[in-house]
Amino acid sequence: MAGCMAHSPTVRRPPPHARLSWHLFVMCLLCLTSPRSAAAQETATVAISLPAALQVTERAAPDVLVAAARATSARAEVAVAGMFPNPRLTMGAASGSAVVYGNLFIALPLFGQRRTAMEAAGAQARVVAAGVDVARLDARLAVTLAWIDLWLMTGQAQIARDNAARRERLLETARVRFDEGGAPRLEVLRLDTDARRARAEVAALDGQQAAAAARLAVLLGQPATQLLEAQGEPRSVSSPPVLAGLEALVVDHPVVRRAQALLGVADAIVVRERRARWPLIGVQVGANLFERQPPPANDFSVALSMDLPFFSAPLVTRAEASRGAARVEFDALLAQLRAALVSARAEYLATELRYAAQVEEVLPAAREAADLAAEAYRSGGLDLTGTLAAEQVLSDTRLAVVRATADRGRALGLFEHAAGRML
Repeated sequence: MAGCMAHSPTVRRPPPHARLSWHLFVMCLLCLTSPRSAAAQETATVAISLPAALQVTERAAPDVLVAAARATSARAEVAVAGMFPNPRLTMGAASGSAVVYGNLFIALPLFGQRRTAMEAAGAQARVVAAGVDVARLDARLAVTLAWIDLWLMTGQAQIARDNAARRERLLETARVRFDEGGAPRLEVLRLDTDARRARAEVAALDGQQAAAAARLAVLLGQPATQLLEAQGEPRSVSSPPVLAGLEALVVDHPVVRRAQALLGVADAIVVRERRARWPLIGVQVGANLFERQPPPANDFSVALSMDLPFFSAPLVTRAEASRGAARVEFDALLAQLRAALVSARAEYLATELRYAAQVEEVLPAAREAADLAAEAYRSGGLDLTGTLAAEQVLSDTRLAVVRATADRGRALGLFEHAAGRML
């Protein structure tokens, strides 16, 4: 056995440091190619402006894609409505004179039944196609409101971070004054409590901002894990349409175009039902083959049949009643759109006035008062209560400006939705 072991080949093992380097290489390769790294790359924050979000909405919003798919399906229904009835073939054997017999029946809509059915299906397809524009309009409003919510959460979080920074500076000033004997310990404790509360507010608003980003991502057809950031500010218009020009917006509104298409469907259904009262012609061809009785012969026959729709009058009555109801609904829709346009315009103008007052008058005064109060507190000319009051006024004013901006953007979104297009 010793001899056998002497002649066995020697196995060379790599040194320990080489094995360690190889293991480190494999671990790094796994980390780079792991799903976790890919997920980290997918969840990178993406800044998106409101115009860019609206462009994505036009082509990729889930509701728009669903409406476009339904429009494609509705167009296919036109060919289905124009199908000819399938022929009916009967074959059999008999024990009488003929060995084999057969009948072929073909229905022929010769009096316009097929044409009117295709016209009704085409009218319905036009309704669904008009619904795509309505879906885009609704999707634009939903994305606008979601984007403004995200922008509002971002603005509030930034204000909270600024408030936290100002609280930290006041806390540092109070500590310096306490060390110098110019402020009691109570002021330091109070400012430390306010600083902790401000940091907690920042954390809470960051969570709300992430939730708003997820809602916007879903509306844009993106994964809910995609981190979005609102870039820019909500839109505004310098000169909204005057009241006299609102009627033109109503006539060209996507909802009005869809309602007009619905009126076309109602008319087409009435024509279809009236045409369906005409007879449906059918041709039947028959044959008896291989007769047993002499002399051997084949017997052929041709017959004409028709359906007599004597009892179809209620279908026409129902279609005419539906057409009358559609016209009443159309008139009511026009009145509702006119009222919505006037109301949305007035609301937008009101939000514009509130925004201008906050930005041009209230905010500059509140910022100046807060800066003067902080300087006076550092020099000992103002107590902590007055300083905190000025800081709170500035914080509330900044929040009011952000909310006024968001309200103006929402009002414009609702105004554009009522107008049926971007202003």
